[in-house]
Amino acid sequence: MVGYRGVDLYNPDLEALELINEACSDLGSRFFIRIREKMGLAYFVGTGMMPGLVPGSFLFYLGTSPEKVDPVKKGTPG
Repeated sequence: MVGYRGVDLYNPDLEALELINEACSDLGSRFFIRIREKMGLAYFVGTGMMPGLVPGSFLFYLGTSPEKVDPVKKGTPG
């Protein structure tokens, strides 16, 4: 999991982060296809966000085996 400071509910960047989250969170996303299907490095991949009254988080997550951690780090944001 790689996390970044997110935004609050009133931030003008909220809509952009929602689009990124939607584009990276399903089985047809470029993130999923690259890391799981093409590279075979993870069991599951996705993104998540938690906006609130104060800035929340935006994160990329995936599940992999211990021997694939280093190649995953090279192929993901962060």
